[in-house]
Amino acid sequence: MLRPAAASLELLMDAMRRRVDLAASVRIGVDDVRAWLPYSTVDRWNATVAEWHIALSQEVGKLTIGHALCRRGADAGGVEHALVQAAEAAVVSERLFGAGRLTSYAEAQLATFLLGQPGAAELRALYECAVGKLASEDDKQDGQLVPTLEAYCESFVTRRTAERLGVHRNTVLYRLKRIEEITSADLEDGATRLLLQFGLLAGRLLRMQGHAGASAPGSLQVAV
Repeated sequence: MLRPAAASLELLMDAMRRRVDLAASVRIGVDDVRAWLPYSTVDRWNATVAEWHIALSQEVGKLTIGHALCRRGADAGGVEHALVQAAEAAVVSERLFGAGRLTSYAEAQLATFLLGQPGAAELRALYECAVGKLASEDDKQDGQLVPTLEAYCESFVTRRTAERLGVHRNTVLYRLKRIEEITSADLEDGATRLLLQFGLLAGRLLRMQGHAGASAPGSLQVAV
């Protein structure tokens, strides 16, 4: 999601369309330009969006870009969710740092938490944002998604995760796929993994403080 400080949205949209193969993937919002498009790897995407930020800022002036990764094979609902996250990232970035920054959704959420003075309410909000959906799914299905995520975050190696949990590696791979589906996250993205780790930590801190409700242990597409 792109928010120009001064340039017209039409000028920004034209500049963006020259960098995207499918014109239909770019559209004008109320005060921004929104796009979704495939990416090959997280590293390639991060490099590409950084290049766009530099080039577009030179072309149209100061520009805020918020972006969010969408899990592989996401449906239209997943794409729209990522677009909302990208828009939130841009708004938070401008509120915290001023216009002209490039910020991912995960970075925006972490900055909001770390730059504030986190108490129980903030810990709860971070927990719900990062892993609340997983905890709810575990409650409904008597599942092991949150514990699997906790174990995976220790090493980010599926074999070690399987050994720690005492299950087959294919079971871990299936659970990680479900985690990505439920959270609409891409676990290959470093900032996203960090956000999930902070969410898990927030849940542990809430349990230590005795707050109720924190008992759960725990196409490639992009919105910009």
